[in-house]
Amino acid sequence: MYASFIEELAALGLGGTSEPVAADDVAALRSRYPGIPEDFLAYLAEVGAGDAIGWMVYGSLLTPDEIFDDETASEIGNVLFVADDFAGTHVGYRPDDDWALIKLDHAGLDEWPVYGGFLEFVREIVRLESAATTTRTRG
Repeated sequence: MYASFIEELAALGLGGTSEPVAADDVAALRSRYPGIPEDFLAYLAEVGAGDAIGWMVYGSLLTPDEIFDDETASEIGNVLFVADDFAGTHVGYRPDDDWALIKLDHAGLDEWPVYGGFLEFVREIVRLESAATTTRTRG
């Protein structure tokens, strides 16, 4: 699923700090979280956990109370986080909403849907990085 994506990462000089997640660990996530989107699990297996895309992609799913204080965590509700941008934006799934993928800003708890699933989310990040790289080399 991610072969061409991995090639894009290499062409941009990205992808060096991610480690594929072991098949047993991916299977454990699939078993523990029925309905978890397969494109996220495929990302973990093929690209891996780490910061290959300029975002930290976790090797597991984190609950709000593992990231935020208790009050903030209770406001967020049932989200299972899978990544962050190192600057306060988190990405996670709402399993009670058909595993909808969302972005959440930690400052105001503003939430936006991520359309197209995890594969489209990471492809968009690479498109933005590619555009930024092109702009830097021209400038």
